[in-house]
Amino acid sequence: MVDPQNAAAVRSVLKEATGNKARLDVIIFKSPCVLLERKNDPPYAVTSACTGCGVCATLGCPAIASDPETGLSSIDPSQCCGCGQCLQYCRFDAIKQD
Repeated sequence: MVDPQNAAAVRSVLKEATGNKARLDVIIFKSPCVLLERKNDPPYAVTSACTGCGVCATLGCPAIASDPETGLSSIDPSQCCGCGQCLQYCRFDAIKQD
């Protein structure tokens, strides 16, 4: 079992589960859904350190948008629930909590 809100733990479990082709592994992701939980922490914002790599946009978060011309990301504060998933995936320290 792994907490899907912990990106490092998820990567570790996925690496372990896919590393041995001789056995079948089952991964159980256990956590309340951040969208259904209705908990709103302060929103996150993308800073000028954004490189436009697009990793945060791959999360599927409805608050994250990517400019089609520049590739730079932005976060809509009215849609951000403050879960911090984007912060965990940004390798450039370009996402900060307001």
